[in-house]
Amino acid sequence: MVEEALAILAIAIKNEKMGKDFYSEASRRSPDERGRKTFAYLSQMEDEHLRIILAEYEALRNGQPWLSREEALEKGRAMDISRLPEPETIPEGVLLPPFIFPSPEEAPGIKGDEAVLEYALKMEERSYMLYKEARDKTPSPVGQEIYSLLMEEENKHYKVLREALEYLTANQTWWDDWEKPFFEG
Repeated sequence: MVEEALAILAIAIKNEKMGKDFYSEASRRSPDERGRKTFAYLSQMEDEHLRIILAEYEALRNGQPWLSREEALEKGRAMDISRLPEPETIPEGVLLPPFIFPSPEEAPGIKGDEAVLEYALKMEERSYMLYKEARDKTPSPVGQEIYSLLMEEENKHYKVLREALEYLTANQTWWDDWEKPFFEG
């Protein structure tokens, strides 16, 4: 069971790193300050998830039991994330193909942000399903708790992204001052 958990966690680490890099690049490319802040926030959250998962991976790899959320957060913050484990294999459909950012000519103004949001929704949904399947297979109650926590986080991201896309599409602008999401308000 430990080998299976390590394989899943290695995929999750790759997935979260891809998400962190994706949101960081989206933040850099967004033409709107509110879009940049939204994507930067999501990149930071992916970094936190990455650190939790990496701490769990290292604990299991070293023969220790699953860490509590608090232990994983504490250990993860102190870890060097420049060298991450690579999964041996990734089942088809678990990760999305890399996103190709449209040029400003192809998607002027916020159209590029809309494309990013649409892709991000798919990315968060796939992450959620990865954690749900892993939770359902994991016999450890603490492991199930960690996967449930990650599912909740992905669900929060999905909600922010969906609301952002709906607002952006309907209003052709990011949130107005009174519509800011919770992390900006």
